[in-house]
Amino acid sequence: MQFILLGIFLIYHPKGNRTSNRILAAFLFADALFSLYVPFFNNFSGFFYEYRIHFFRITEPLRFLLGPLLYFYTVSLTSSDFKLKKKHLWHALPFILNYLLLLIFFHFKSYEAKVEILNSNNRFETKWLYFNFYCFYSQFFIYLIACLKKIKNYQKNIKNYFSSLEKIKLSWLKLIIIAYILNWGIDLLNNLINIKTVSMDFFLMMAIFSALVMFVLANLMIFKGLLHPYLFIQSQSHSYNKKYKKSPLTPELKTRYLNHLLEYIEKEKPYLMFNITLGELSSKSKIPVHYLSQVINEVLDKNFYTFINEYRIKEAIKMLSHPKCERKSITDILYEVGFNSKSTFYSFFQKITGETPSAFRKKQNH
Repeated sequence: MQFILLGIFLIYHPKGNRTSNRILAAFLFADALFSLYVPFFNNFSGFFYEYRIHFFRITEPLRFLLGPLLYFYTVSLTSSDFKLKKKHLWHALPFILNYLLLLIFFHFKSYEAKVEILNSNNRFETKWLYFNFYCFYSQFFIYLIACLKKIKNYQKNIKNYFSSLEKIKLSWLKLIIIAYILNWGIDLLNNLINIKTVSMDFFLMMAIFSALVMFVLANLMIFKGLLHPYLFIQSQSHSYNKKYKKSPLTPELKTRYLNHLLEYIEKEKPYLMFNITLGELSSKSKIPVHYLSQVINEVLDKNFYTFINEYRIKEAIKMLSHPKCERKSITDILYEVGFNSKSTFYSFFQKITGETPSAFRKKQNH
């Protein structure tokens, strides 16, 4: 019920990326309805047997939507122009096929025929279990790996457009997907070990455990989105030809733009701005964004993230070496030069100078 309510909230939530919110809402709906088959539609002994048999595993095929929806959610956060289209419907084919097989071989039959199927040494149940077992795990792990690949490419790509990555690199989503892999991996291992010997009670217990873990992970996704609304706001990435094969930029223009860029950087110090982006630097320096990206990538052989943060470190080195800045803390200095993350500052500082800011300052004072 909580997933249903949270899904409705995300659909009507006015802020953030509406596409991402709606895909996450669909994921929550599918997960909630799929989980119903464990306590309600999977055990036919006892009360309401004659009614519950008509709902035999009726929501179970919904789990074939979990992988695609999680993948689309990841894509919606890493691609600014992503929209669901008719061509994406083929991702629902395993769900549709699974549902059709269930309807044809069970639900379209009479009540008497259904009882006979379930009581005939459980042959239908066994075939259905194996079919779902191999299909679902294969599909779900493929989509989870595809999600990790998308995030990896995104984290690499954003360095060409942003100077600060802490709030947009989606590390939280990567950790959640890895947790999904571990959860379903444990579930798969238990099934492989016990699928022929374990009782139905054990399967139900493991299914409930997996559902609880899924519940926690899905809540974490929602929590991160509500705690940090920017996570649902797509970064302003652009699709450029990485190798600039078709770029009309001549060597002469490259040199002209490079000299203009370096002169502007030295004079105006735009790197001191928090979270400055490639687009903002393009606007301020009057260099077309495509050419600016090409000059930084090709001529300087750097991405935008490294280019800006190296200038910030140079500025920090000046401040740490200047007598007037002796009373300023290293934390104050890192914020003044444009960093908003201590870990990023210390990482770049050690990479450039070979020592920590504290060690560097101490050396300057002797």
